[in-house]
Amino acid sequence: MIIALTAKNYAEIMDNATVTPKFRHYSNVMEKADYLVERALNEGDIDAQLSDIQEQLQVELEK
Repeated sequence: MIIALTAKNYAEIMDNATVTPKFRHYSNVMEKADYLVERALNEGDIDAQLSDIQEQLQVELEK
């Protein structure tokens, strides 16, 4: 039985998908990313801070 992939099926698959962390300190890095992005959004300058956020997270990932 072949089932066509529809937008609804795709959305359901993505809603139920999980990602297995593949690096150390995954939870810490995700928490930091959430915090930094949320703070930038609240301050209204996400565009200005985005590259800075990326650099900070890269440093965390290289530890």
